[in-house]
Amino acid sequence: MTFVNQQTWAADTAYQSIVMTSQGNSISTHGDTAEKIDNFRYPFNLTLSALAVPSATKIVGHLNHKYSRSQVFPFSSSLGKIGIETTQDAAGELVVDQKGRALSGLGRTIQSFTYKDGKGGSYARDVDIYNSTKTIRDKESGTLLPAIKTESLTTLSVSNTPLETSLLSTDSLSTSGPAPKGLPENAFSTSAISFSEDQHLHGDETLRGAPCKTLHTPAPRPKSKTPPQ
Repeated sequence: MTFVNQQTWAADTAYQSIVMTSQGNSISTHGDTAEKIDNFRYPFNLTLSALAVPSATKIVGHLNHKYSRSQVFPFSSSLGKIGIETTQDAAGELVVDQKGRALSGLGRTIQSFTYKDGKGGSYARDVDIYNSTKTIRDKESGTLLPAIKTESLTTLSVSNTPLETSLLSTDSLSTSGPAPKGLPENAFSTSAISFSEDQHLHGDETLRGAPCKTLHTPAPRPKSKTPPQ
């Protein structure tokens, strides 16, 4: 088993980053035969950034984590190898006033889950939610799906961006197709969950174990001095 945990803070705590990866396996030996019966991996990446805006503070957060595991159960050998995988990519921002009261907020989360076994059983669900109440996409599929359910609950898929790409640090987020009813036009673009263009957060893929881009806030611009009258 291996475990990596890296944490980074800016001197003024305006930027925080946690990058973690844990993975391992278990091997069962019977006589001269060795078999891997359990294998897992869990990468985790969390960033928080704060920027001063007029009379307020904007806090931006991004969470990306993934859990994958494959197992063989000796007492349930008929199932064969069982594999599960789930990934979540969430991003949001919160604006608070000088007294710490929330003024506005915005959030989006994308999560997928898959299950497969050696008997051909499968189940998958893919969900994309905006601001907790707006469902952009919710799909279910697989052989284990109850017969009373359709294969796809809703098909308002408007983004094929991989889940391991940061929603806050990429400019390639798809905006094709009309926005679902009730959502703003920029609900599917980085402009909805990032700062203005000159304050865009750029990615850093050099950190060991990082499952996605880590966000860094740009250096503050020096204030111009007004000449004395």
